[in-house]
Amino acid sequence: LAYATIAGDVVVCAAYAHELPKLGLPGPCGLKNYAAAYATGLLLARRVLTKFGLSEAYTGKEETDGELYTVEV
Repeated sequence: LAYATIAGDVVVCAAYAHELPKLGLPGPCGLKNYAAAYATGLLLARRVLTKFGLSEAYTGKEETDGELYTVEV
């Protein structure tokens, strides 16, 4: 996640697909597909929320049950 300034680009946070197996994503599913891209995006989002102190405000779905989950702001 980056943004540009006059002085140069600023990188706020980064996440890479090769980090996913260390976090529990099974290796055989591969790291170059839509599922891995989605999981990498979730990893980046969690890191950004943690960096700005908002991880407790947006905890996400605690239990996976297939139901739609939305965050009311």
